[in-house]
Amino acid sequence: MLQVKGPRWGILLLGALIVVLLFTFPLWRTVLRSGSSQRAFADASEAQREVLLKEKDRNLAATAYVSLLVTVQAPTPTGAPTALAQDAILGGRFTEIDAVHRATGRARLYRMTNQSVILQLEDGFSVTNAPNLTLYLCGTEKPATIADLEVQGASPFEVGDLLGSSGEQRFTIPGQLPLERYKSVVIVSKSLARIYSYAVLQ
Repeated sequence: MLQVKGPRWGILLLGALIVVLLFTFPLWRTVLRSGSSQRAFADASEAQREVLLKEKDRNLAATAYVSLLVTVQAPTPTGAPTALAQDAILGGRFTEIDAVHRATGRARLYRMTNQSVILQLEDGFSVTNAPNLTLYLCGTEKPATIADLEVQGASPFEVGDLLGSSGEQRFTIPGQLPLERYKSVVIVSKSLARIYSYAVLQ
């Protein structure tokens, strides 16, 4: 009798274990994924890792992580626009959206003597590196998503691709552009479809 009961108890225990594993699958799957993601983002700061782990698109998070580990120095601009222009007509300081999407420094617009406009990134400008970082003038003061770039009466104006993730940079804007329609300078990663920072123009 004992020899018969032993295998039956073993089968019952194995069945019970399988049932428990099936019912708790979402829990331990999340733990395993979280652990592997933390190892994958090992060189990010704790705050950056938290932001990356919240990203639903794992491929996007991985791309953002690899990019943020690199700083690309922009070539030094030649000449000084302030010597050819009056004081800045508009400007604002870049903001930190979160630990990954952030920039420092200022964006300033200068009206030149030939009536063209220079947009200069200055005062120790730097931004978290990402693929295809592009600069826009936007009609929204504080855009949170790509959709926020579109404002009735003021479509976003693409200024150009950033020359690097760090260092002073300069861009020429057509003098006839109606600057009064634009409320901010926005840095967007086209590849990731994410806003990395913005500066409210005042």
